[in-house]
Amino acid sequence: MNSKKWIIVWIFIPLSLTLLILEVSYSVKKNNHRHNVDYIVNEQLENLRNEKYTTIILGDSLAVNSFTSLSMHDLILNLSSNAAISLAGNYFILKKYLSSNQMPKNVYLFLVPEILTNDLNNQHAHSYYQTVFIEEEQIEEMNKIDSSIFKNKKNKIDKYIESRKNSFINFNKYSLPIRHKNKDINEQDLKKDKDFRFSYIQNRIKKADKNLNQSIKLIPQVYLDKIISLCKFNNIKCTIAIEPLPQNLNRVFLDSKVYKHIKNLEINILNINDYFTFKNEYFYDGVHIRGDINSYYQNLIDKHILDIY
Repeated sequence: MNSKKWIIVWIFIPLSLTLLILEVSYSVKKNNHRHNVDYIVNEQLENLRNEKYTTIILGDSLAVNSFTSLSMHDLILNLSSNAAISLAGNYFILKKYLSSNQMPKNVYLFLVPEILTNDLNNQHAHSYYQTVFIEEEQIEEMNKIDSSIFKNKKNKIDKYIESRKNSFINFNKYSLPIRHKNKDINEQDLKKDKDFRFSYIQNRIKKADKNLNQSIKLIPQVYLDKIISLCKFNNIKCTIAIEPLPQNLNRVFLDSKVYKHIKNLEINILNINDYFTFKNEYFYDGVHIRGDINSYYQNLIDKHILDIY
């Protein structure tokens, strides 16, 4: 065998072995879901057919913390994920569920006011629309509103290379947490905790005061209307449930243009802050609440918003 053939052989064999390893790794991990949005869209909803859930919950990470590991009534389905997917992502999730299952009686959209200003203008949000919400109908629909969301859409070769690379170097796998029963906790049992970042709350209120007093942005406006219309068409009662807010932020929200806008829509609005004052110290990062507060919040939901136990 001449030298040229030896060179070809020595290049071909390592390359073939590398490709084989990547394919084996991809085959083993291709069903591993990177995050809860991926899991909901590409596994949970794919396996739900002709289900008879009476209540669907949509929402953000606060809703995830409240419902995902909580034992609830069997006829409640929690499809909450995170705020980054925006109201558009929640619409696509709801639409996919309704396309293959019996109609529920209620849809609850648990949210903080900031999602009503989320126009997907950030890289973290874009990543979900490059990897999860990629059906042609979704892309076509979103492009009519904002063509920049899919401007960096990868071609087939790029997707192939990225998928094999990620399967080889990424060992993370999303899995559902273990469910537990609710805790019977009273208001006087809530601990006083001064170990929180007040600056986070101040910054959040400052941004909200600016953003919530502008006209509602196009993407949240369009997709909130779509969620309402989809529910109305299918005779489903649709409710917005405002999640825990620092009390000064709740005041800003209730006085804002965005709140005045949604008040005029054909949708029921329930605000958990009407039933309990969430002190600044209850928020460990300005948005999410401590574990004991979350347990108390779950009981408030059951009492004032939705029968979950």
